[in-house]
Amino acid sequence: MRFVPLLLLLSLLSACGDSRSWLEQRPDSLVKDDQLICIIGDPGTGDENQWAVARALQTMECDQIRVLGDVIYPSGITSPQDPLLQSNFMQPYAELLGKGVPFYLVMGNHDYKQNAGAWLQVAAENPDIVFPNWYYAERWGDICIFSLETTWYNKLYFIHKRFAETMWLRRTMEAQRDRCGFSLVLGHHPLMSSGRHGDAGYGEALFLRDEVFGKVDLYIAGHDHYLSDEGDYKGTRQLVSGAAGKLSHLKGDEQEDEDYHSYGAEGAVFAAWEQGFVTLRFQRDKDGDSVMGDYRFYAVTPDGEGGYQELRQVWEGQVRGRGLRLGDG
Repeated sequence: MRFVPLLLLLSLLSACGDSRSWLEQRPDSLVKDDQLICIIGDPGTGDENQWAVARALQTMECDQIRVLGDVIYPSGITSPQDPLLQSNFMQPYAELLGKGVPFYLVMGNHDYKQNAGAWLQVAAENPDIVFPNWYYAERWGDICIFSLETTWYNKLYFIHKRFAETMWLRRTMEAQRDRCGFSLVLGHHPLMSSGRHGDAGYGEALFLRDEVFGKVDLYIAGHDHYLSDEGDYKGTRQLVSGAAGKLSHLKGDEQEDEDYHSYGAEGAVFAAWEQGFVTLRFQRDKDGDSVMGDYRFYAVTPDGEGGYQELRQVWEGQVRGRGLRLGDG
């Protein structure tokens, strides 16, 4: 039986006074319940590629789905009544939502082109869409998950918003430092990228280098429309899952063939120009002392009609949890 935990909203004050910015799960562990987390990025095209990945996800028995921003293309939604909410999100994922699979969101830069705040209302009205605040955190037993807003560090006109999130993240990590056996951060923008967007710009790079890398075990982002394991930086593993709808070429690849894919792009342990997603499952090591995060990459071959021809695993890896390493970054 799929375990869908109840969310407990804690009233922790952030720098901006928002009591919704910290979420804690009930003390049931992701390890105990052997939950499968499916992680998708940049999905919201509404086209046959998004539908193909959505239908592939239906076969995975995901216990929860994490969406890494650019939820709806090309410019987000104007309101909860925007028709694109139905065509580019609710309809492709209707079967999963109908089964009670929760979708946890972060926003991407395209979501801000119109009214990203509309998603707060959408989530408030839909119990299986989790987006309580622009940034939020959860603790599942000793697994800590931080969902961050990175577009504020990418766009200069959001500079006034950065301090509150940074201070909230520091305080929240400090409060949880002795409780986390594994630390996971989810955001839209990667620090390192083998895709066409390239590595992070100055603002988001400064934030990610100083506040995330070197402090947590695993960072997973989207933004660039491909799949990759970018390796370790400062003891933090970075994965990119940005191909659940959009698809763009790898850095330095001038191919235009729809069937082209490349593995081992420069700077990455693994990279593939294919539709797909990442899964993550937690387990204890044989001594029971450490939490291990096992991740797998899956490529989806669309059939051009909203279904898929093939779903195959193309890469896997493992991260040993060391919790939060504050002061070590």
